[in-house]
Amino acid sequence: MKSGPTRPPGPMARAAIALLAALFVPIIVGQLEHSKSYWLLAVFAVLALLSRRNMKQPLFALAFALPFLQFGSTREMYMITPGLEVCLLAFFLLWFAWALQGRAALPDAGLVDGSVLLFLAVATSSALAASTARVWTEGATLSDFRLDAIVFRNPPLALLFPLRQLFIFLEAFLLFGFVRANLTRDDVETLALTLLGSAVVVMGLGALFFVVADNSRYFQGVNRAMSVFSGPNQFGTYLLLILPLAVGLALTARSRMARGVAIVSAVGGAVMLYLSRSEGALLGALIAPLLYAVFFRPAKTRWARTSRLLIGAAMVGVACLGGFLLATWSPEQLNTTSDGRYFLFRAALNMLQHSPLFGVGLGNFFQDLGGFYPHGIAGRVAHEQAHNMFLQVFAELGPLGLVAFALPLGLLLVRAARAPDLSPLGQALVVGILAALVHSLTDYTLWISSLALFFWMYVGALAVMLDAPGEREPRHEPSLAPTCEPVMPR
Repeated sequence: MKSGPTRPPGPMARAAIALLAALFVPIIVGQLEHSKSYWLLAVFAVLALLSRRNMKQPLFALAFALPFLQFGSTREMYMITPGLEVCLLAFFLLWFAWALQGRAALPDAGLVDGSVLLFLAVATSSALAASTARVWTEGATLSDFRLDAIVFRNPPLALLFPLRQLFIFLEAFLLFGFVRANLTRDDVETLALTLLGSAVVVMGLGALFFVVADNSRYFQGVNRAMSVFSGPNQFGTYLLLILPLAVGLALTARSRMARGVAIVSAVGGAVMLYLSRSEGALLGALIAPLLYAVFFRPAKTRWARTSRLLIGAAMVGVACLGGFLLATWSPEQLNTTSDGRYFLFRAALNMLQHSPLFGVGLGNFFQDLGGFYPHGIAGRVAHEQAHNMFLQVFAELGPLGLVAFALPLGLLLVRAARAPDLSPLGQALVVGILAALVHSLTDYTLWISSLALFFWMYVGALAVMLDAPGEREPRHEPSLAPTCEPVMPR
């Protein structure tokens, strides 16, 4: 937490807390009533007990349990993770309560936070407009809709799915804000070790499931590792975030046990990444270290400058090859090579031509895809995600939405590139974030709530590592008792 005395939240912050609490409480209550999962009340009680000293312990507990709280999802609503999200909402309510008492920090009004708020404003306006248009077109009424149903029982073709999509961003950005405002650099190392301890279990389960359960009938005859995730590509994104942390801590961990956990995570993660057969994840694992070497490492020697030049030339060559293929291959060849993604990308560009300023509306790419395939081309399905996170944001929210979405990430990555003494842990966070972003050029895994939360937790941890050394020391709580200092005789 920030150093210095804690200031109570101002009127606007209190109003925001009250609004979010009024939103979260009925969602939690409604979901418990619907699912009959009253045992979650015990989880809430544990979170409350862990928060008695500070809010860091419940965060670490949630971080460890994050991969295992994905129950409640269905094939139709695999982007939603009710168990995890209900626990997270309870965590946020505890955070708000401590913040009102001055025992936890709220995000500062900085440039990064302002860009996040800008994106939320754009996304909220778009989601409200898209939901209203859907309801108006279908002639439905909102009288029977409940907040918990909108959040946890809303598949992509449902009328109010745009609001559900908005909720994923709200949760992710709140988690980012908490991490950034309340953790210190030492806490980030503890968080990293917690995530690696969880990853060891995830990888062990992944190896077990891979051996005992053959899922090749779903993946064109290839058995692919998924572990506790809903698909191998999601597992691949998770591993992209875990592997750099494991390598970084294996080289720098101060205790033998921590180093052992990191080594096991690094070796197991590499094996599981290969067994996931996720081509996008493998691409991210190869390209992210190159991007880091070119843009984030200071070139102090001639060999470093020469290596950077060669890597840059290779990347330009790959880009030229891609341009050549676009110019010479037929659309059908490009589509087959990209496993149907080329026609999805073309449909996204057609959406932009249809609505160049504001996009087709948050959450509407899946809904409207079938009507935007290029003329004379049959896409693989009528309803699908874009398999490119940035292109989908662009198509749904327009230029302003894409800029607002990319701005906080860009600001933090630029700071990381300019940081003269970024620690190995900070470097690992940068590589993991870059790898997940590269994977997002060919997939949409960061639109799935569990992975979105995981990713933005990482982004918040990187923001902590980039802050000045004195800005994240534990805060001293102000005492209400008067202080009595001895008076020295003159």
